[in-house]
Amino acid sequence: MPELPEVETVRRLLKPTIVGQTFTGLVSLSPRQLDPAAPVMAKALKGRTIKDVQRRGKFLILALDDGSHLVCHLRMEGKLFHLAKDDPWSDPHDRVIFTLASGDKLIFNDTRRFGRLWYYAPKAELSCLSNLGPEATDLKPDYVYKKLRAERRPIKEVLLDQSVFAGIGNIYADEICFACHLNPFLPAKGIADLEQASADIARESARILELAIQSKGSTVRTYQAANHVKGSFQDLLKVYGRAGKPCTVCHTPICKRELKGRGTSFCPRCQGVPAILGITGGIAAGKTTVCKILEARGFHYISTDEEAKRLYEDPKVVKILSKIDPACFGKKGVDKDYLRRRLSEDKPFRRRWLTALYSALKEKVIHMINNQPDKPFAIEAPLLFQAKMDTLCTRIIQVVTPDPLARLIERGSKNPQAQMKLASTNDWERYTPQCDAIIATDGPRELLKSKVDDCLKKLGI
Repeated sequence: MPELPEVETVRRLLKPTIVGQTFTGLVSLSPRQLDPAAPVMAKALKGRTIKDVQRRGKFLILALDDGSHLVCHLRMEGKLFHLAKDDPWSDPHDRVIFTLASGDKLIFNDTRRFGRLWYYAPKAELSCLSNLGPEATDLKPDYVYKKLRAERRPIKEVLLDQSVFAGIGNIYADEICFACHLNPFLPAKGIADLEQASADIARESARILELAIQSKGSTVRTYQAANHVKGSFQDLLKVYGRAGKPCTVCHTPICKRELKGRGTSFCPRCQGVPAILGITGGIAAGKTTVCKILEARGFHYISTDEEAKRLYEDPKVVKILSKIDPACFGKKGVDKDYLRRRLSEDKPFRRRWLTALYSALKEKVIHMINNQPDKPFAIEAPLLFQAKMDTLCTRIIQVVTPDPLARLIERGSKNPQAQMKLASTNDWERYTPQCDAIIATDGPRELLKSKVDDCLKKLGI
């Protein structure tokens, strides 16, 4: 999404080319993106000359000669291009084409149709801007402190709130949190030294955004500041878009997890985010035992198997899974034997079922972690990588045992062969290179405790 630096770059590129130009009309190819309707806007704009191009937060504002305004919000993938009359540009995602007296054109291009254009008559209040906070490039520490000390929301969520700080989006919120050494998941009012953090946010917001403006913004997907003009700040990003890569400061792998539906990238060491350990491996390898040891060391323990069982009792999840195969659920809940058989023997079914289940499971785990952002967690997940929960983890430990069948028999399993057959569909060994450590659970319990402690020490946790 174009944020303050990208929109400011568009403004600076547009201003010298369109100020003084006069509208002659418009062609609307996506009427719902215009307010008011296209005929009304076309009539109001005809003969109006552009006097200035301004910006407020993420909004572009074209000030016209009679005191009226044309306001544009690019949203996810919107672009506003000036095209000279001899420019052959043509694109299927052009949504509004403004014609100018010179023969030039102003093109509003928007792949996903989320952007909006508003026309405001002379002296009318620009209502779409009425709730914006101060510009993120011009924050005062006292203002930041006043806003944060009353906030129970996570610090990153507050940074994204345009009514508090205008112009900051997902990319730069991640970068600001990193620069200020802030855990983005902590409630704002819970920051240890809030006064210092407020000063840091005011300073780093201005520094990072101004540097991004100098680089013409960040082109991480489709953003272009003008026709064929891209930004370069993506080459200077410290955490955003770098999940799994080493931190440029401490070399710890950058992590990523969701916060209120937005991907959030961070360095767990530089930003003081407690460790999230992923514990994975084959069936009966001793994953639970390792997690219980970690629990005794202060980690909060999440068993994804147990959480999956609870999801099978969640009406919303049951409704989704029943659409795949209603026979999996009876009057007493999930039919374990029938489900195990289908998962073992029907690959297309297994793919559809697990995709739906993993989505709900990952969402639940993220919610549990985010609700206690100052606590370390150990997540036991046999299918950690398949469920795409590996990106949530600071480090991943694979637990192995030489004879899982013997362990199942020792535990008193009623049908160990069927369990082993289902477990064979989890090709966990292929993910060994992606794990940070391996713990073998053969040997006495006390020795295993020492192995876990040694592993934590080696991993720097």
